[in-house]
Amino acid sequence: MISVVIPLYNKQDSIVATLQSVLMQTYQNYEVVVVDDGSTDNSAQVVQEFLCEAIDNKQFSINDDYDLPSIRLIRKANGGVSSARNRGIHEAKYNYIAFLDADDYWEPTYLETQIEMIQDFPEAKMWGTAWGVILENNKSTRCETKVLKDFRGIIDSDTYFENRMFLFWTGIVVIDKRIFNTIDMFDERINYGEDADLWWRIILNFPVAYTNKCLAFYRLDAENRISLSIRKIEKHFIYYAEKYLLYYERFPKFKKYIQHEILSHLYEYYKFSPNNDNLKRILIQIDFSLPHFSYRVSYCFT
Repeated sequence: MISVVIPLYNKQDSIVATLQSVLMQTYQNYEVVVVDDGSTDNSAQVVQEFLCEAIDNKQFSINDDYDLPSIRLIRKANGGVSSARNRGIHEAKYNYIAFLDADDYWEPTYLETQIEMIQDFPEAKMWGTAWGVILENNKSTRCETKVLKDFRGIIDSDTYFENRMFLFWTGIVVIDKRIFNTIDMFDERINYGEDADLWWRIILNFPVAYTNKCLAFYRLDAENRISLSIRKIEKHFIYYAEKYLLYYERFPKFKKYIQHEILSHLYEYYKFSPNNDNLKRILIQIDFSLPHFSYRVSYCFT
C-alpha cells in the first residue's frame, strides 16, 4: 500500500483537479495525506468540501475501510514545503510514499506502474517515471524524456551524475519511508532545490529505478509557484554546499556534477555581489579544475 503526501499552500484553484487525478487511479490501495501549510486562501476549505462530497459518494473513507482509499487533511502553521512534506512522511501509515504537489496531476495508471516497479526492482529505494509539463492555459502538454526510449530499470549513481541526468521530481517519485532511518528527510532550511537535494542524497546511498513512461504532469502556469518568486540565497540549496563535501572522495563524478550545479546557480548572486562573504565561503569549496571552462572565465573576470 502507498501513502500519497500532498503539501498544500494557497492552491485553492488547483487542488481539486489534483485530488481527482488521485481518485482516478487504477490502483486503489492507498491513503492520501494532505498537509495544509498555513494557507491564507481557501485551500483547506476547498479540500474539506471535496472530502465531504467524496465520502458521501463513497469514493474516500476517513477510517480504515480497506474497500476505499482513506484521506486526511492535516493543518499546520506555515513552515515551507519541506516542512509540509516531512509532516506528511511522519503521518504516513505505509512504507511506500508517493509525493504529489497540489497543482499537478497523475495519469490513471501512475500508481499501478509504480507498484509494478517496486515489485520488479525491490532492491531500489526510490522509483520514478518520466514526466511532462502542462503549458499555459492547459492547452497542450510536453513530455520530458531524459533517458533512452523504453528504458526501465536501475540507474547507478555514476551513470546518473556523469551524464548530468535530471530524472526525478516530487510528482513522479515513490520512496521507501524506511530510508529516512539512514538519511535525513527534506532539508527544511531550503525552499529552492530542496527536492533535488534529497534525490542526490538518495542516489548516493541507495539504488534507484526509473521508467521512461510519461505518467505525471507539472503545471507551468499554476498559482503560487515558488520558482516564480524571488529566491533568497539563504533558502537556496547552494547556501548549504558544505553538506556535500562528505561524498566527494567516494563519488568523484558527483563532485564534478554538484560543483557544476552550484556554480550555475550561484552566478546570479555572484555577478551582483562578488565580495559577499557567504559567496566566498561557497566558492572556496569549488575545485575550479572540474567545471566547464566558461565557469572559470565567468568567476575570474566578473
